[in-house]
Amino acid sequence: MQAQRLLERLLGRDLVVSHPMMVLACWQTPTAIRHAGVDRITALLRRGHVKNAIQVAEAMVAAARQQTVTLPGQRSAAVVVGQMATEILALEQRIAAVDDLIADHLDQHPLAPIIGSLPGMGPLLTAELLVHTAGMNEYDSPARLAAHAGLAPVSRDSGTVSGNHRQPRRFHRRLRHILWMAAFIAARECPTSRAYYEKKRAEGKKHRQAILALARRRVDVLRALIRDRKTFARPTPAVRAAA
Repeated sequence: MQAQRLLERLLGRDLVVSHPMMVLACWQTPTAIRHAGVDRITALLRRGHVKNAIQVAEAMVAAARQQTVTLPGQRSAAVVVGQMATEILALEQRIAAVDDLIADHLDQHPLAPIIGSLPGMGPLLTAELLVHTAGMNEYDSPARLAAHAGLAPVSRDSGTVSGNHRQPRRFHRRLRHILWMAAFIAARECPTSRAYYEKKRAEGKKHRQAILALARRRVDVLRALIRDRKTFARPTPAVRAAA
């Protein structure tokens, strides 16, 4: 654990999800890392296709050299750390295999290129959207998709009150999360989506409300793309329509 904390601080990264976990699977203590040396650690990292392997190895050994105190129970803890590191590496390999499987299925779906072209829709969100919408085959209009995702307000009019619209209570929460996340990403990365978001903020909407409004607008865009069987083409900076 001493080695892990030092490496996290010096390398500025979370070792639980990074390639240097390979090192902890082989050498768990500062002493072991010092004895392994830069050359052996570099060779290990290169086999794992880690970029800047020499620099990473040098940082690891430098971190280990700063730690000279041996704590009680360090040897027992090292065994546990080694086992956990090995298990995490195996888990990362399984996750990568699943990602490859998802990518293969997406390549075979005719709507994947269209949905994936919309700013903010990466492979994972595209796959989730296709799964939770049954391949986008159950919605004959963007309004129905928006209502299912909880993006369309529900009328609460009575005999004496009209224009009373409220947040729906029953909707597909995972589908809403997918569309919300895609809109959130697009608001940061796509200038036209950002312009639409800023427009809603200027109208007095809070951050979450503005993102939801953008997500609703993007449902119309997505349905139009699917209807026309066209991928999204980023407009020129002068165009202000939402993506």
